[in-house]
Amino acid sequence: DHIVLNPHIPVVEHDVCLCTQLSMDRIDRLHLIASSWDGPMSVAVYFASHEYSPVEPNQGIAEEEVSEMDEKALQSLARHSSSLRSRRVHFHLLYANHTRYPVNALRNLAVDHAPCPFVLVLDADFMPSAHMHRHLVETVRNVYA
Repeated sequence: DHIVLNPHIPVVEHDVCLCTQLSMDRIDRLHLIASSWDGPMSVAVYFASHEYSPVEPNQGIAEEEVSEMDEKALQSLARHSSSLRSRRVHFHLLYANHTRYPVNALRNLAVDHAPCPFVLVLDADFMPSAHMHRHLVETVRNVYA
């Protein structure tokens, strides 16, 4: 199960969607990526309970404190979602508790829910080249037109 933020992104024929995945501690990377990519994005975000907690599990943290930390993390994601809405960013929030980082599940989530017929899968540590979206769309149109 996952949560979707900004679900209403119009589909454009021959458009290319950048798909990426990251955890909450890397969410600031999206603003850098979005500054170079002018097309739609499908972003899977891994949200682990206690992610913002500086303590290890089972150290006597009250459930209310954990819920408050989780709520703050979700509010942070909502702020990023709002600030990137005009950039056509489609967020998919995958919530897990005490599990390793599910890179394949996140990548597949972003790709499966991309609002475009063509996708570019890019690691969040990489920056797309300036005008890359335009060049990819032109190539797709030339090949499929």
